[in-house]
Amino acid sequence: MMILITTDETIDHPEDVSHRMDAVCRSALHPFRDRIDRVEIRLRSGPAPDAKDREWRCEIRAHGVGRNPLLVFNRSRTVHEAYEGAARELRSLLGAENGPMPDARPSVGV
Repeated sequence: MMILITTDETIDHPEDVSHRMDAVCRSALHPFRDRIDRVEIRLRSGPAPDAKDREWRCEIRAHGVGRNPLLVFNRSRTVHEAYEGAARELRSLLGAENGPMPDARPSVGV
């Protein structure tokens, strides 16, 4: 799975952030690694809705084999929360589309 990362110029230590984003994304998408061939991550900052602070926005687009790309967004007050939240959202979306993850156990009703 190829991961392409783009950040804006407001990120401190972009290499460190890129390495961490790569690791978080690979870990989150590991159960779906055979179904995804490319992931594009875009991280940028912008004004927050209350205009006092800045917020971080992360967009992740997953390109699967023989399917349309899936796109998720996440906004947060920190860089780490932005990309970790987006990775969780993509994992959840992939799980919903493809059924339970391979390592998931069936739930037992009472």
